[in-house]
Parts: sequence; C-alpha cells; structure tokens
Amino acid sequence: MKTNLLSGASLALALTLFAAAPHSRGGDLLLAAFASDAIARYDSALGTFSSFATAPGLMDGPTAMVYGGDGNLYVLCEFSHNVLRFNGTSGAFIDEFISTAALGAAGVTDPDDMELGPDGNFYLTSHGSTVAAAIWKFSGTTGAFLSNFATFGAAAHTHGLTLGPGGKFYLGDLTAGTIRQFNAVTGANLGTFAANPLLSLTADLTFTPDSSLYVACDAGNGIQHFSPTGTFLGSLVAPGGAQSYWGILADGGFLYVSNRATDTLKKYTDTGVFVADITGGPGAFDIIPLVPEPGAGGLLLAGVAGLGLGRRWKKPALRAA
Repeated sequence: MKTNLLSGASLALALTLFAAAPHSRGGDLLLAAFASDAIARYDSALGTFSSFATAPGLMDGPTAMVYGGDGNLYVLCEFSHNVLRFNGTSGAFIDEFISTAALGAAGVTDPDDMELGPDGNFYLTSHGSTVAAAIWKFSGTTGAFLSNFATFGAAAHTHGLTLGPGGKFYLGDLTAGTIRQFNAVTGANLGTFAANPLLSLTADLTFTPDSSLYVACDAGNGIQHFSPTGTFLGSLVAPGGAQSYWGILADGGFLYVSNRATDTLKKYTDTGVFVADITGGPGAFDIIPLVPEPGAGGLLLAGVAGLGLGRRWKKPALRAA
C-alpha cells in the first residue's frame, strides 16, 4: 500500500497512537542477532528462540528493524551497508530494498539505526558519523534517498534513534553525553532532551506509555531512567558488572533489554520492576514486537514506530565511545 504524507490531523492521530500502538502478538518478539546475521523470533509461550529471517550473502550485521507501511519487515545492516525487505508474516526474503551503493551515495557510511517516520518514510542514522548530517531520509515506497533530514552542525558519534512523545525524533549523542531531539516533520534541531555522563555509552532508547525514557548503555554503563521532561531519575541497572546492554523495547506493559555480555533478555514491567532473565537470547542489537499484517497500514505503524522499535548490540570493537 502506498503511504502518502499525512495531513496535520492524521499526523496528530499517528503520534497520539504512540501510547496506544498495537503490541506484539502474544508477547512474541523479533530480535536482530547481529553476530549471527539473522533475525530471531522469541516465542513467549514456549520461552524459546528460533530463526525468523536471514539472507546469506546480503545480511551482514543486522542492526535495526521496522515494519513498513506495506506490512513488510525492513532490516538495516551495518556491515553489508544495505536495507533488506522480508515478508512481515513469514520472514521470507523479498529483496534488497536499499543497496550498499545507494546508502554510500547518500553519505550513510556506517549505518546504525532506522525508524519509520510519521510520513511513512524511513529515517536512518550512521554510527560514528564523520559528517554533520545526523538523520537521513529515504522513501518508504521506493527506497530512494530524499534528503539530509536533520543535522547536529558537527560530526558526532550517535546510537539509538526513536520516534517519541511530542512528534519528535530522539537520538543518542555519545560525543556530548546527551539525548538530542528533532522535529519529526521538519527535521529542526530542538536541542538537548537529557544529559548525563553515563549517556556517553548510549546504545538504544525507548519510551514507556507514561513518556518516561529508558536508555540501554553499552560497556557496563547500565540502564538509565529519565522523566518525560528529561530529568535523570536514576539507574534501573547500575553501572558495573557483566553487562553490555543494547536492544531495548517497551511493549505490552513490559520492558525488554538485551544483554550481549550474557546473551540474556531481561524483562521488567514498564515501571521498572524486574520480572525475569530469559536465557539463550541472541544478544540482540534491536528488539521489536512481532506484529504481522497490521490492520491500519502506515498510519498505525507510525504509532508503532514511536515505541522505539528496533535496536542493536554491535560488535564490541565497534562500540567504544
């Protein structure tokens, strides 16, 4: 289904759906297994992981995932520098939607994260960007490069892009130890949302339905919690110990965080109460709910994107701040 630019009223509705978007089917999740070049599925009923999608020779380092307005699954790969398209229900490979050459020509030199915008287009970031551009925009229907959508004004080391409250994109700036915010329609740089020295190792971020922010941090910096206004509320998991958190997702009343140091998936309530350690996880860089064949197309998916779907847990050598 072709997704057109939303009207003002439709955009407001799509962003309102941030707090009421569809959740995973029965709690099942998809995880970007970066090291094994596959998308894994977590079956919440059985508590097991299985392969959902892969593309040998084309998928190298899957780092972020989103559902497009057509209900298909789009996977951004860091090392193969491309975006692959899969059937959103079966996981069957469809095609290379954005090629290595196309990303390179746009200036996305080390792709890191991707979100579906409120207009149905794809928004990408580049890990360790060496240019001023912070967010690149690609067509959600053709994959064509559209624009350098948002900039910092200087080079920056970035991780973790999500569409969140207030119609804004939020992006971790490891260089400054901050979470930056941008207008999701115009790309305007809206400045700093949150600041803390622990954010110098930001890996991924997600908003809970009450609009509080949880940030997963790599290399021992724990999981950090911020209020809807960006005030630091403390550590859900304190720094130190055997931890390297990457993918993080708020979904269905729960918070899921991938610890690649132990290959476990930690589960909390979305208010931060510990529930369980799920063993045998693939150390995911990105976690999204399994939502096959969404009934409302791109509009509803714009709300889903606001939950911060899709994250990473890159290889250690690439993730030093």
